[in-house]
Amino acid sequence: MKNRTFALVFALIVVLVFALAGCGSTPASQPADSSGSTDVSTFKTLGDILAVTAIDQYSYNEEKYAGVFQIGETYYRVLAESSQEIWDGLNAIDFFDEDRDEKTAELLGPLEIEKIDDLTAAMPSQDELAGYAGKTGQDLIDEGFETNGWSFYDEDPLYFMVCGDYEYDVTMNGPVDIDPNEEVDGEGMLPELTVKSMVITGISGHATDF
Repeated sequence: MKNRTFALVFALIVVLVFALAGCGSTPASQPADSSGSTDVSTFKTLGDILAVTAIDQYSYNEEKYAGVFQIGETYYRVLAESSQEIWDGLNAIDFFDEDRDEKTAELLGPLEIEKIDDLTAAMPSQDELAGYAGKTGQDLIDEGFETNGWSFYDEDPLYFMVCGDYEYDVTMNGPVDIDPNEEVDGEGMLPELTVKSMVITGISGHATDF
């Protein structure tokens, strides 16, 4: 019987970041624009963004606010100025408050945008990702890839990884000799494995790092 193991590191990181940095999602005041026709260069405040789409993930402190939003098939990162007043106001909103979203949007709306980055345009191409084939797990570690979990359910091990602004599914060459009765040390095995293929699966939490 094949062994199936998933690490829960990513879930723990999300909980920790949420508790310390204020990550989450701020819904749009109107239905999101799925056409991708909106010109983001016209956005001057966070309120302009929230008028057309949700901010899917964010982080903030007393000086800066960073968020990720999607229009059509394109993901963007927005950076805006924050303040002690915004920090205190956001932290004062009860998580279980039924009006939490409205209160959050009211606080964020006036914040002026410093810049917007196109995260989709900056994604490595599939041809670039194909160049990782044959590299070792240690090579990935040396390049800054972080492991969030793994699965040894199939013959070829699958690793869930993060590097910079993006999340990756990295398939390693198998099969791997494992004992189905023991817990798999995926992190310890990674350096010696070689990459078969990889794909980008989403935007990582690092996209809102300052």
